[in-house]
Amino acid sequence: MTQTTYYAEKSAGTFADALMAFGAAFVLQAVLKEAVGEEAEVRLVDVGPAYALELSTPLRDEWLDQCKPFTPASFLATQKNAKKLPPDALNRLGGQVRYEEERQKKDDYWAVWNSLPAEAKQARMRGTEHRALDALVGKGIPQHWEIYRALNPSALDTYNNVVTQWWLALPAFPDLLRVLLYLLSEPVNESAGAAEQWAKVCKARGLEKPKEVTAAQLFNPTQGKGQNRPKPDGARMENVGNFWLPEYLKVVGLYQAGLTRIVANPSDPRNAKDRKTYVLAPRDISFGVHSAIMERFRQAMAGSDTAVKLDVLAALRYTQAFLQYAAESRAAGALEIELGQRPNDLVTGLQMAFYKNLGQSAATMNIAFINLPTWVRVGIPEEMQAFQDVLREHMIIIRALDETRSEIHDLLAGYRDFLSGDSLSPFFMFTTGYSAVLMRTREGGRSYPSFTTTNLEVLLMNTTEGQSLSEIVQSEGFRNIAYAIRQSTVVPQRQKEDAKRGKGPEPIYDVRYGLGQRLSRKAQYEKDFLAELSAFLQEYSVENGQQYERHGRYYRRIVREDDITEIVRLVDKFGSQVVCNMLVAFGYASGAKKTGVSDQNGMENDADNYTESGDEE
Repeated sequence: MTQTTYYAEKSAGTFADALMAFGAAFVLQAVLKEAVGEEAEVRLVDVGPAYALELSTPLRDEWLDQCKPFTPASFLATQKNAKKLPPDALNRLGGQVRYEEERQKKDDYWAVWNSLPAEAKQARMRGTEHRALDALVGKGIPQHWEIYRALNPSALDTYNNVVTQWWLALPAFPDLLRVLLYLLSEPVNESAGAAEQWAKVCKARGLEKPKEVTAAQLFNPTQGKGQNRPKPDGARMENVGNFWLPEYLKVVGLYQAGLTRIVANPSDPRNAKDRKTYVLAPRDISFGVHSAIMERFRQAMAGSDTAVKLDVLAALRYTQAFLQYAAESRAAGALEIELGQRPNDLVTGLQMAFYKNLGQSAATMNIAFINLPTWVRVGIPEEMQAFQDVLREHMIIIRALDETRSEIHDLLAGYRDFLSGDSLSPFFMFTTGYSAVLMRTREGGRSYPSFTTTNLEVLLMNTTEGQSLSEIVQSEGFRNIAYAIRQSTVVPQRQKEDAKRGKGPEPIYDVRYGLGQRLSRKAQYEKDFLAELSAFLQEYSVENGQQYERHGRYYRRIVREDDITEIVRLVDKFGSQVVCNMLVAFGYASGAKKTGVSDQNGMENDADNYTESGDEE
């Protein structure tokens, strides 16, 4: 048995395939490390109809006989089901996790966190010291708490039944590994043949006859209870039964590459029970690199959020974790991730399933795929820091939005479309819509964050479409007119709000509400757009002249005729919609670079006052 490459077939067309691949990679790497040491590695590569699992060293048959039994997934014990589990599970390494104990650890952590003063929380997020943080020493949320919570109660029995099959197989562990390798030996996995082989092993070794297990929706989003037979001869509602070993690998894969979160319900926080599960889809990544990035990703995804924001933040935070790991590994002299590589060179993105809570069960309501930002890549430290600044800024803006409002939901969905494609159009639609939100909310007394011109340029200059628009950004006329928009909208409004709080004088210029929207409405036709823009610039110049007459000085830069001529030229070359979108984006952005609050890992932290709910046994 000397294969170097094994396969996890893409038979389901959902994240169940990736779960099986990551679960198999974990088991194969554990066997390899037992034989040859820590340098052993497994690489996951998308080869179309299957995920290839490429081993750094071919497996030898004698290594299977020498491998010590291990349990990649533990039983989940509750007060109600503990007596049903194998009696020796508690006393063996990795055999059992006690649900109530894990929940108590989580509760203890959040109780202390919620009691901390605001300055201590901010210090924790920044990675600085504060005496009150000593109360958190020794406390933390269990790494896989959300998985335990998702299992209990609806998938608990199915999960433990699958884990039981592996547990019962431990006395014949070398034979179990051989059956697993047979299952994974070809791109089209021979599940039926592997099941027959394992049945023969059990008979020869005197083990309990293997049982089929239910394909739980948590691991198989399209295979819940229902009419699932390929050739139905009736309308019976029944579970899907499968050979247990592939299902067990999916269980292991969820721990290794999955992340599941309750969807926040702002109108009734204690009754938030819908759930989203995210699983990475590997493209070409070593299991070691994946594990290191995944650890950082889990830390960044603390807490919960509303549905669309969860999708967006998951993509941005994984990209953050990718950059953080790349920076740290390169600083240490490691070259696991090459210069120029992007996160989607390693993983194609995040597969997602949305589960609607129905009381005692859940139904899969949506299956989707979320791409990762294509404008982020590994570079020199300064470049990667610039990307981190852009990601942090976008997350601060996204998190500030209230998705329960329909217009905000549509904005967020547009931003998600931007992440999922290579076009800048959805992003500019977002920035235009956000400009109205920014002005309206600030007028109401709330301080919403702005984009910054520096970070907008970083984003644009690292997209193919944006590079073609660099002439616009670098144009002095464009910059001067974007400045005029800024000085007529966000700047005087900020001055107005500061004056209300006694932090400055009243603005000397009126706030032009709705300017961005008026320009956008006219942008479909060049003449209409230029007429609307010219009308604004004329009023801008009149205001400047009036202040000069009163005070003998200009308080804002003058827009010159050459600037207008330059904009006309850019409109002729790139079109009025493109120029308008960029003027609004840069016009409503802050000219000064801002940084967000981050934790010691450079990750945005959601944790403030944390509450949760959900059905449990």
